Amino acid sequence: MPLTDPVIAETIQPIDIIAAPARRVLVVDNDAAVLTAMQALLSGWGFVVQAAADSDTARRLCHRARPHLPVLDDHPDGGATGLNLRAQLGEAIATLSCIVVTADHSEDVRRAAAAAGCHLLHKPLALKSRMGQLLTRSDAIV
Repeated sequence: MPLTDPVIAETIQPIDIIAAPARRVLVVDNDAAVLTAMQALLSGWGFVVQAAADSDTARRLCHRARPHLPVLDDHPDGGATGLNLRAQLGEAIATLSCIVVTADHSEDVRRAAAAAGCHLLHKPLALKSRMGQLLTRSDAIV
């Protein structure tokens, strides 16, 4: 018996994001192995990756070059959350679509991400298709 109600999946249209112009993706994760793996994966897909292991580095990277899409670990450092970090980054990413990645399947996390207008992906995840969908939506903004 499932612990939570089933989630109705959105239909995600396949998009060739590799053919798109290079986009900056801010990835924040305090786990060095995860950060390195995400950087290699996303770079392989043709993205310019702004990798940060902590919130201070994320702020510096956003100040240097505004990312097109933030991908934030839900627990990046010091008891903060990815949603806290998004708020701290302020205008640098406030108008952007945002992906929060977490292993926490609790209803509280789902509600918080939804209330912040963020897209929640649970580990393991289907990152490439969600990024393609969000970056296509942001074409009109950039």
